[in-house]
Amino acid sequence: MARAELKLETLKDLNLGAVGLVWDQELAVIMHDLHDRPGVPKARELHLILRVEPISEHGGCEYVRGDVAIFSRLPKRKTRELNFATDVQGRLIFNSESPDSVDQNTLFGKETASDD
Repeated sequence: MARAELKLETLKDLNLGAVGLVWDQELAVIMHDLHDRPGVPKARELHLILRVEPISEHGGCEYVRGDVAIFSRLPKRKTRELNFATDVQGRLIFNSESPDSVDQNTLFGKETASDD
């Protein structure tokens, strides 16, 4: 079928089926995130945007140019609040064994490169 009316049920066939494929891929991303982070209560979103603009050759709308955008929005991934120190060289220092206290001594007293 070379020519078809654009409707919700034919939208998936646009661009040789790429629109339907991308929709399925973005939905899979959302489903993976829901199972990966069930404790995050914020909604996941799947957006489909159809943009069309007229092409006027003789004062009317003879043709239309357009595109389709499909994307998902997931809640941001972030750590809990961490404690950092700075030094006179402008470096940001952290303690990998004690995220809450950058000055906490390590369990076995090992030195790190940032202790210089």
